[in-house]
Amino acid sequence: MKIALIELDFHVDSVDGICKVFEDSVHRLFIFTTEDNIRILSQRSYFKKHEWFSLKKWSKTEFLKQQSEQINSCDGVFINTISSDFKVFAQFNFKPLTILRVHNAYKMFAPFSHIKIYPNPKGVFKAFSYFVREVVLDAFWYYRPQVVRKMDYFTFPDQAIVDYLMSRQLIPSDKIAPVFPIKVLDEKVLPMNIIIPGEVHITIPGGVDKRRRDYEPVVDALRKTIGRSPVKIFLYLLGKCNSAYGRKVVQELKALENDKFSVVYFSDFVSQHDFDEIMRKTNLVISPVNPDALTQLYGEIYGKTKISGSITDIVLFPKPLIMPQSYALNEHWKKVFFTYENSEDLSNIILDLVHKPDEITKRTIEVFRTAGFLCDKKMILNSMIEFYSSAKNKYSAKNPAVS
Repeated sequence: MKIALIELDFHVDSVDGICKVFEDSVHRLFIFTTEDNIRILSQRSYFKKHEWFSLKKWSKTEFLKQQSEQINSCDGVFINTISSDFKVFAQFNFKPLTILRVHNAYKMFAPFSHIKIYPNPKGVFKAFSYFVREVVLDAFWYYRPQVVRKMDYFTFPDQAIVDYLMSRQLIPSDKIAPVFPIKVLDEKVLPMNIIIPGEVHITIPGGVDKRRRDYEPVVDALRKTIGRSPVKIFLYLLGKCNSAYGRKVVQELKALENDKFSVVYFSDFVSQHDFDEIMRKTNLVISPVNPDALTQLYGEIYGKTKISGSITDIVLFPKPLIMPQSYALNEHWKKVFFTYENSEDLSNIILDLVHKPDEITKRTIEVFRTAGFLCDKKMILNSMIEFYSSAKNKYSAKNPAVS
Protein backbone atom coordinates (compact mmCIF):
# COMPACT_ATOMS: atom_id res chain seq x y z
CA MET A 1 0.00 0.00 0.00
CA LYS A 2 1.16 3.55 -0.78
CA ILE A 3 0.20 6.37 1.61
CA ALA A 4 0.62 10.05 0.82
CA LEU A 5 1.68 11.84 4.02
CA ILE A 6 1.09 15.61 3.90
CA GLU A 7 2.63 17.98 6.47
CA LEU A 8 3.00 21.55 5.22
CA ASP A 9 3.69 23.19 8.58
CA PHE A 10 6.53 22.24 10.94
CA HIS A 11 5.47 19.41 13.31
CA VAL A 12 8.63 17.45 12.60
CA ASP A 13 8.22 15.17 15.64
CA SER A 14 4.90 13.81 14.45
CA VAL A 15 6.25 13.26 10.92
CA ASP A 16 9.12 11.35 12.53
CA GLY A 17 6.63 9.16 14.40
CA ILE A 18 4.73 8.22 11.24
CA CYS A 19 7.96 7.46 9.38
CA LYS A 20 9.05 5.12 12.18
CA VAL A 21 5.73 3.28 11.99
CA PHE A 22 6.28 2.52 8.30
CA GLU A 23 10.06 2.00 8.49
CA ASP A 24 10.23 -1.80 8.55
CA SER A 25 7.08 -2.50 6.54
CA VAL A 26 6.44 -3.36 2.90
CA HIS A 27 4.17 -0.32 2.70
CA ARG A 28 5.49 2.94 1.32
CA LEU A 29 5.18 6.57 2.33
CA PHE A 30 5.21 9.43 -0.17
CA ILE A 31 5.93 12.44 2.03
CA PHE A 32 4.97 15.97 0.99
CA THR A 33 6.51 18.43 3.41
CA THR A 34 8.82 21.39 4.01
CA GLU A 35 12.52 21.70 3.29
CA ASP A 36 13.19 22.15 7.02
CA ASN A 37 11.47 18.90 7.90
CA ILE A 38 13.37 17.03 5.20
CA ARG A 39 16.67 18.51 6.34
CA ILE A 40 16.07 17.52 9.98
CA LEU A 41 14.90 13.99 9.11
CA SER A 42 17.48 13.31 6.39
CA GLN A 43 19.83 11.59 8.85
CA ARG A 44 17.21 9.17 10.21
CA SER A 45 17.49 5.47 9.45
CA TYR A 46 14.20 5.41 7.52
CA PHE A 47 14.96 8.37 5.23
CA LYS A 48 16.00 6.42 2.13
CA LYS A 49 13.05 4.04 2.37
CA HIS A 50 10.48 6.79 1.83
CA GLU A 51 9.86 9.14 -1.11
CA TRP A 52 10.23 12.85 -0.24
CA PHE A 53 8.70 15.84 -2.01
CA SER A 54 9.80 19.31 -0.87
CA LEU A 55 7.57 22.38 -0.65
CA LYS A 56 10.61 24.58 -1.46
CA LYS A 57 9.74 27.99 -2.89
CA TRP A 58 6.17 27.25 -3.97
CA SER A 59 3.06 28.29 -2.15
CA LYS A 60 1.19 25.44 -0.49
CA THR A 61 -1.57 25.64 -3.11
CA GLU A 62 0.88 25.54 -6.03
CA PHE A 63 2.77 22.68 -4.42
CA LEU A 64 -0.31 20.51 -3.94
CA LYS A 65 -1.46 21.27 -7.50
CA GLN A 66 1.92 20.23 -8.86
CA GLN A 67 1.90 17.05 -6.80
CA SER A 68 -1.79 16.19 -7.21
CA GLU A 69 -1.14 13.39 -9.72
CA GLN A 70 1.42 11.79 -7.41
CA ILE A 71 -0.87 12.15 -4.38
CA ASN A 72 -3.88 10.75 -6.22
CA SER A 73 -1.86 7.73 -7.37
CA CYS A 74 -1.58 6.59 -3.74
CA ASP A 75 -3.95 4.23 -1.95
CA GLY A 76 -4.63 6.66 0.88
CA VAL A 77 -3.88 10.18 2.10
CA PHE A 78 -2.83 10.99 5.67
CA ILE A 79 -2.79 14.70 6.54
CA ASN A 80 -0.68 15.08 9.65
CA THR A 81 -1.96 18.52 10.69
CA ILE A 82 -3.92 21.47 9.41
CA SER A 83 -3.09 24.23 11.86
CA SER A 84 -3.60 27.11 9.41
CA ASP A 85 -4.24 27.68 5.69
CA PHE A 86 -7.61 25.99 5.72
CA LYS A 87 -8.29 27.70 2.40
CA VAL A 88 -5.52 25.61 0.81
CA PHE A 89 -7.05 22.27 1.77
CA ALA A 90 -10.59 23.43 1.04
CA GLN A 91 -9.60 23.70 -2.65
CA PHE A 92 -8.64 20.04 -3.04
CA ASN A 93 -10.68 16.89 -3.38
CA PHE A 94 -8.13 14.11 -3.02
CA LYS A 95 -9.23 10.95 -4.81
CA PRO A 96 -7.82 8.44 -2.28
CA LEU A 97 -9.51 7.98 1.07
CA THR A 98 -8.24 10.81 3.29
CA ILE A 99 -7.61 10.83 7.05
CA LEU A 100 -6.76 13.99 8.99
CA ARG A 101 -5.03 13.82 12.38
CA VAL A 102 -6.47 16.48 14.70
CA HIS A 103 -4.26 17.95 17.43
CA ASN A 104 -6.65 20.67 18.70
CA ALA A 105 -10.19 19.31 18.67
CA TYR A 106 -12.14 22.38 19.77
CA LYS A 107 -10.42 24.50 17.14
CA MET A 108 -11.32 21.97 14.47
CA PHE A 109 -14.89 21.11 15.46
CA ALA A 110 -16.28 23.93 17.66
CA PRO A 111 -13.91 26.93 17.60
CA PHE A 112 -16.32 29.80 18.10
CA SER A 113 -17.94 28.14 21.10
CA HIS A 114 -14.58 28.05 22.86
CA ILE A 115 -12.94 31.42 22.29
CA LYS A 116 -10.39 32.24 24.97
CA ILE A 117 -8.23 35.35 25.36
CA TYR A 118 -5.35 35.54 27.81
CA PRO A 119 -6.29 38.46 30.13
CA ASN A 120 -3.39 40.87 29.71
CA PRO A 121 -2.39 43.45 27.05
CA LYS A 122 -0.09 41.01 25.23
CA GLY A 123 -2.78 38.33 25.21
CA VAL A 124 -5.40 40.74 23.86
CA PHE A 125 -3.01 41.96 21.16
CA LYS A 126 -2.12 38.42 20.06
CA ALA A 127 -5.79 37.41 19.96
CA PHE A 128 -6.68 40.49 17.89
CA SER A 129 -3.75 39.91 15.53
CA TYR A 130 -4.75 36.28 14.99
CA PHE A 131 -8.39 37.24 14.46
CA VAL A 132 -7.49 39.74 11.73
CA ARG A 133 -4.91 37.53 9.99
CA GLU A 134 -6.55 34.13 10.03
CA VAL A 135 -10.22 34.45 10.94
CA VAL A 136 -10.92 37.48 8.72
CA LEU A 137 -8.23 37.74 6.00
CA ASP A 138 -7.67 33.99 5.58
CA ALA A 139 -11.41 33.33 6.10
CA PHE A 140 -10.98 30.58 8.70
CA TRP A 141 -14.66 31.01 9.56
CA TYR A 142 -15.59 30.06 5.96
CA TYR A 143 -13.01 27.42 4.97
CA ARG A 144 -12.75 25.40 8.20
CA PRO A 145 -16.25 23.87 7.86
CA GLN A 146 -15.45 22.97 4.25
CA VAL A 147 -12.30 21.14 5.30
CA VAL A 148 -14.21 19.24 8.01
CA ARG A 149 -16.78 18.11 5.44
CA LYS A 150 -14.13 17.07 2.91
CA MET A 151 -12.21 14.77 5.25
CA ASP A 152 -13.32 11.14 5.06
CA TYR A 153 -12.07 10.33 8.56
CA PHE A 154 -10.35 11.90 11.55
CA THR A 155 -7.77 10.38 13.86
CA PHE A 156 -6.52 11.62 17.24
CA PRO A 157 -3.36 11.07 19.29
CA ASP A 158 -5.15 9.59 22.31
CA GLN A 159 -8.28 7.53 22.97
CA ALA A 160 -9.34 9.87 25.79
CA ILE A 161 -9.84 12.63 23.19
CA VAL A 162 -12.05 10.37 21.08
CA ASP A 163 -14.13 9.45 24.13
CA TYR A 164 -14.57 13.09 25.12
CA LEU A 165 -15.62 14.21 21.63
CA MET A 166 -18.09 11.35 21.39
CA SER A 167 -19.57 12.20 24.79
CA ARG A 168 -20.09 15.78 23.59
CA GLN A 169 -21.40 14.64 20.19
CA LEU A 170 -18.85 16.84 18.42
CA ILE A 171 -18.04 14.21 15.80
CA PRO A 172 -20.05 11.27 14.42
CA SER A 173 -18.68 7.83 15.23
CA ASP A 174 -18.58 6.82 11.57
CA LYS A 175 -15.96 9.53 10.88
CA ILE A 176 -13.40 8.26 13.42
CA ALA A 177 -10.31 6.31 12.36
CA PRO A 178 -8.13 4.36 14.83
CA VAL A 179 -5.98 6.38 17.24
CA PHE A 180 -2.58 7.33 15.78
CA PRO A 181 -0.16 8.50 18.53
CA ILE A 182 2.21 11.37 17.79
CA LYS A 183 5.27 9.36 18.82
CA VAL A 184 5.92 5.64 18.94
CA LEU A 185 8.00 3.54 21.26
CA ASP A 186 11.53 2.97 20.00
CA GLU A 187 12.34 -0.69 20.61
CA LYS A 188 16.01 0.29 21.01
CA VAL A 189 15.11 2.09 24.26
CA LEU A 190 15.50 -0.17 27.29
CA PRO A 191 13.35 0.17 30.44
CA MET A 192 16.37 0.94 32.61
CA ASN A 193 16.60 3.63 35.25
CA ILE A 194 20.12 4.10 36.54
CA ILE A 195 20.09 6.04 39.82
CA ILE A 196 23.47 7.28 40.97
CA PRO A 197 23.76 6.88 44.76
CA GLY A 198 23.23 10.23 46.42
CA GLU A 199 21.38 12.03 43.60
CA VAL A 200 18.15 12.02 41.60
CA HIS A 201 17.44 13.84 38.33
CA ILE A 202 14.03 15.47 37.80
CA THR A 203 13.06 17.06 34.48
CA ILE A 204 10.26 19.40 33.41
CA PRO A 205 10.11 19.34 29.58
CA GLY A 206 8.81 22.30 27.58
CA GLY A 207 9.17 26.06 27.67
CA VAL A 208 8.34 27.91 30.88
CA ASP A 209 5.06 29.44 29.73
CA LYS A 210 2.46 30.71 32.20
CA ARG A 211 -0.35 30.07 29.71
CA ARG A 212 0.41 26.34 29.57
CA ARG A 213 2.03 25.42 32.90
CA ASP A 214 1.70 26.35 36.55
CA TYR A 215 5.12 26.27 38.25
CA GLU A 216 3.99 27.68 41.60
CA PRO A 217 3.15 24.27 43.12
CA VAL A 218 6.48 22.91 41.82
CA VAL A 219 8.54 25.67 43.41
CA ASP A 220 6.61 25.36 46.66
CA ALA A 221 6.92 21.55 46.65
CA LEU A 222 10.68 21.73 46.15
CA ARG A 223 10.91 24.26 48.96
CA LYS A 224 9.22 21.68 51.22
CA THR A 225 11.28 18.78 49.84
CA ILE A 226 14.91 19.86 49.65
CA GLY A 227 15.64 19.89 53.38
CA ARG A 228 14.04 16.46 53.85
CA SER A 229 15.52 14.66 50.84
CA PRO A 230 18.19 12.01 51.55
CA VAL A 231 19.79 12.68 48.14
CA LYS A 232 20.75 15.68 46.06
CA ILE A 233 18.06 16.75 43.58
CA PHE A 234 19.02 18.02 40.12
CA LEU A 235 16.14 19.84 38.42
CA TYR A 236 16.21 20.46 34.64
CA LEU A 237 13.91 23.00 33.01
CA LEU A 238 14.07 21.53 29.53
CA GLY A 239 12.75 24.43 27.45
CA LYS A 240 13.20 28.14 26.89
CA CYS A 241 13.06 30.26 30.05
CA ASN A 242 13.46 33.67 28.42
CA SER A 243 9.99 35.08 29.15
CA ALA A 244 9.35 37.36 32.13
CA TYR A 245 7.52 34.46 33.78
CA GLY A 246 10.37 32.08 32.94
CA ARG A 247 12.97 34.38 34.46
CA LYS A 248 10.83 34.74 37.60
CA VAL A 249 10.53 30.95 37.99
CA VAL A 250 14.29 30.49 37.47
CA GLN A 251 15.03 33.19 40.06
CA GLU A 252 12.79 31.48 42.62
CA LEU A 253 14.41 28.09 41.97
CA LYS A 254 17.95 29.49 42.02
CA ALA A 255 17.20 30.95 45.45
CA LEU A 256 16.64 27.38 46.72
CA GLU A 257 20.02 26.08 45.53
CA ASN A 258 22.31 24.49 48.11
CA ASP A 259 24.37 21.33 48.47
CA LYS A 260 21.15 19.27 48.19
CA PHE A 261 19.57 21.05 45.21
CA SER A 262 20.72 22.38 41.84
CA VAL A 263 18.74 23.74 38.88
CA VAL A 264 19.76 23.63 35.22
CA TYR A 265 17.90 25.84 32.75
CA PHE A 266 18.12 27.14 29.18
CA SER A 267 17.66 30.75 28.12
CA ASP A 268 17.17 29.78 24.49
CA PHE A 269 16.14 26.89 22.28
CA VAL A 270 17.17 23.45 23.60
CA SER A 271 19.06 21.43 21.00
CA GLN A 272 17.88 17.92 20.21
CA HIS A 273 21.19 16.58 21.50
CA ASP A 274 20.82 18.33 24.89
CA PHE A 275 17.17 17.30 25.12
CA ASP A 276 17.94 13.64 24.46
CA GLU A 277 20.93 13.54 26.82
CA ILE A 278 19.00 15.04 29.71
CA MET A 279 15.95 12.83 29.16
CA ARG A 280 18.14 9.73 29.13
CA LYS A 281 19.60 10.47 32.57
CA THR A 282 16.30 11.68 34.02
CA ASN A 283 14.73 9.62 36.83
CA LEU A 284 11.43 11.49 37.22
CA VAL A 285 9.44 13.83 34.97
CA ILE A 286 7.09 16.53 36.23
CA SER A 287 4.52 18.12 33.92
CA PRO A 288 2.78 20.99 35.76
CA VAL A 289 0.39 21.50 32.86
CA ASN A 290 -2.65 23.76 33.16
CA PRO A 291 -5.82 21.83 32.28
CA ASP A 292 -7.16 24.77 30.28
CA ALA A 293 -4.94 25.31 27.25
CA LEU A 294 -4.91 28.16 24.76
CA THR A 295 -4.35 27.60 21.05
CA GLN A 296 -4.31 30.95 19.25
CA LEU A 297 -7.85 32.20 19.96
CA TYR A 298 -9.36 28.95 21.16
CA GLY A 299 -9.51 27.23 24.51
CA GLU A 300 -8.58 23.55 24.64
CA ILE A 301 -8.62 21.05 27.50
CA TYR A 302 -5.50 18.97 28.03
CA GLY A 303 -6.39 15.30 28.03
CA LYS A 304 -9.82 15.93 26.48
CA THR A 305 -9.30 17.95 23.31
CA LYS A 306 -5.50 17.86 22.98
CA ILE A 307 -2.59 15.89 24.39
CA SER A 308 0.30 17.22 26.46
CA GLY A 309 3.74 17.09 24.86
CA SER A 310 5.04 15.60 28.10
CA ILE A 311 3.09 12.39 27.46
CA THR A 312 4.49 12.10 23.95
CA ASP A 313 8.00 12.66 25.37
CA ILE A 314 7.39 9.81 27.82
CA VAL A 315 6.74 7.47 24.90
CA LEU A 316 10.25 8.17 23.55
CA PHE A 317 11.88 8.21 26.99
CA PRO A 318 9.85 5.99 29.34
CA LYS A 319 10.06 7.58 32.81
CA PRO A 320 7.68 7.95 35.77
CA LEU A 321 5.57 11.04 35.14
CA ILE A 322 3.99 13.28 37.80
CA MET A 323 1.03 15.41 36.65
CA PRO A 324 -1.75 17.52 38.21
CA GLN A 325 -4.93 15.62 39.05
CA SER A 326 -6.81 18.00 36.78
CA TYR A 327 -5.29 16.44 33.66
CA ALA A 328 -7.72 13.96 32.09
CA LEU A 329 -5.54 10.86 31.68
CA ASN A 330 -6.76 7.82 29.81
CA GLU A 331 -7.31 4.66 31.84
CA HIS A 332 -3.96 3.10 30.92
CA TRP A 333 -1.80 6.09 31.88
CA LYS A 334 -3.76 6.55 35.11
CA LYS A 335 -2.34 3.26 36.36
CA VAL A 336 1.31 4.22 35.88
CA PHE A 337 1.54 8.00 36.33
CA PHE A 338 1.49 9.90 39.62
CA THR A 339 -0.89 12.82 40.14
CA TYR A 340 -0.92 15.68 42.65
CA GLU A 341 -3.59 18.08 43.83
CA ASN A 342 -1.32 20.67 45.43
CA SER A 343 2.29 21.36 46.41
CA GLU A 344 2.02 19.21 49.55
CA ASP A 345 0.94 16.22 47.44
CA LEU A 346 3.78 16.80 45.00
CA SER A 347 6.36 17.08 47.77
CA ASN A 348 5.15 13.84 49.34
CA ILE A 349 5.33 12.00 46.00
CA ILE A 350 8.90 13.18 45.38
CA LEU A 351 10.02 12.34 48.93
CA ASP A 352 8.43 8.92 48.81
CA LEU A 353 10.21 8.11 45.55
CA VAL A 354 13.65 9.42 46.49
CA HIS A 355 13.48 7.31 49.64
CA LYS A 356 12.55 4.27 47.50
CA PRO A 357 14.70 4.26 44.35
CA ASP A 358 13.57 0.71 43.60
CA GLU A 359 10.03 2.08 43.23
CA ILE A 360 11.30 4.52 40.58
CA THR A 361 12.80 1.63 38.62
CA LYS A 362 9.65 -0.47 39.05
CA ARG A 363 7.42 2.36 37.84
CA THR A 364 9.79 3.06 34.92
CA ILE A 365 9.31 -0.52 33.71
CA GLU A 366 5.52 -0.14 34.03
CA VAL A 367 5.61 3.07 31.97
CA PHE A 368 7.72 1.29 29.34
CA ARG A 369 5.23 -1.57 29.12
CA THR A 370 2.26 0.80 28.87
CA ALA A 371 3.97 2.86 26.16
CA GLY A 372 4.64 -0.39 24.32
CA PHE A 373 0.97 -1.37 24.60
CA LEU A 374 -0.40 2.01 23.47
CA CYS A 375 2.31 3.10 21.04
CA ASP A 376 3.83 -0.04 19.54
CA LYS A 377 4.67 0.78 15.93
CA LYS A 378 3.77 -2.64 14.51
CA MET A 379 0.37 -2.55 16.19
CA ILE A 380 -0.27 0.99 14.94
CA LEU A 381 0.82 0.08 11.39
CA ASN A 382 -1.44 -2.97 11.26
CA SER A 383 -4.36 -1.01 12.65
CA MET A 384 -4.01 1.80 10.12
CA ILE A 385 -3.39 -0.43 7.09
CA GLU A 386 -6.37 -2.62 7.98
CA PHE A 387 -8.52 0.48 8.42
CA TYR A 388 -7.41 2.01 5.11
CA SER A 389 -8.09 -1.29 3.32
CA SER A 390 -11.55 -1.85 4.75
CA ALA A 391 -12.60 1.81 4.59
CA LYS A 392 -11.26 2.08 1.04
CA ASN A 393 -13.50 -0.79 -0.08
CA LYS A 394 -16.57 0.92 1.41
CA TYR A 395 -15.47 4.26 -0.06
CA SER A 396 -14.97 2.74 -3.55
CA ALA A 397 -18.36 1.08 -3.43
CA LYS A 398 -20.03 4.42 -2.70
CA ASN A 399 -17.83 6.32 -5.19
CA PRO A 400 -17.17 3.96 -8.14
CA ALA A 401 -15.86 6.82 -10.29
CA VAL A 402 -12.75 7.18 -8.11
CA SER A 403 -12.04 3.48 -7.48
